[in-house]
Amino acid sequence: MKISSATANGFRLPLANNLFDGRHQFRQALKLYRQIQPIVPYLRDRGTRSLEEVLQELYDGAANHTDRPKQIVALRFYIRDVIYECSMNWLDEIDGVTNHKTLVDQILEFPGGPTLFVTFNYDELIEDALLDRGFRTKYFEDYVYRLPEFRLYKLHGSMRWARLVTPSPTAMELDELIDTAAQSRPPNEGFRMYDNVHATTIDGWAAIPSIALPVFNKSDFECPRIHLENVIQHLPRVDKILAIGWRAKEAHFMKLLTEHLHHMRALWVVSKDDARAILQDLQNQLSSKLVGTDISLQVFESGFTNFVTSRAGRALFNM
Repeated sequence: MKISSATANGFRLPLANNLFDGRHQFRQALKLYRQIQPIVPYLRDRGTRSLEEVLQELYDGAANHTDRPKQIVALRFYIRDVIYECSMNWLDEIDGVTNHKTLVDQILEFPGGPTLFVTFNYDELIEDALLDRGFRTKYFEDYVYRLPEFRLYKLHGSMRWARLVTPSPTAMELDELIDTAAQSRPPNEGFRMYDNVHATTIDGWAAIPSIALPVFNKSDFECPRIHLENVIQHLPRVDKILAIGWRAKEAHFMKLLTEHLHHMRALWVVSKDDARAILQDLQNQLSSKLVGTDISLQVFESGFTNFVTSRAGRALFNM
């Protein structure tokens, strides 16, 4: 028997491959975005393929399918809604106690240069972890200038971010907005933050979620230019990388690393399933930055929770 209620899985944030599981809140979102209902069977019954591979196939065929552009836009809304719903309720369900907060606490034991958080997730768990440090995100500049000791770069968008599509003096119906966005190209710098994530217009513009779809061949960033310029500015001074749950498959970001990193002192990987393979992949791609015999290369295969509770990162942060 397959249990699909919210009480079975709680509100734990889903991995990409679980975005179309049968949880109650996911099913409610599917009812709202009828545009994606025809492609859901492809996304659920994937065989051995990942969700990213199937989405890539659908994305590549958009030009030859009359409904595909609308489905792709509607997917932004669906993913934003399920991440937002899970994120808000998950923090309450776990009484606000997260690995992210513990990680920040451990970093603060060893003051040094600024710590750069780079994430491809859409939730706000890192923002929440930095909240008591005075971190606020009223403006996009706050992510990179608000705190001297931390920077946060969300290179694939965020659940409260929006992309402006076209001028609209009045609010649009949701279906009309999806249809309009499917025929439009958002301005390159048309980013805003939602006060209400369910609003269809912001500042007189029709707006859609600023969410980069989890496709296999990611080629574009979904963030304001100031974030990209700022991370590029700081990368030459980065000499330690701690990769947590990151598979290093974003070719566009790996290109930034290979172009702007200088010499690395440490490369650590935390992942339950494939930490050694990820480390080997990173070593191969960053081989020109890993020069010398004193490079610290570490894998932690017992996951994020064990990594922070065992305080394994102290050796890296004190390096």
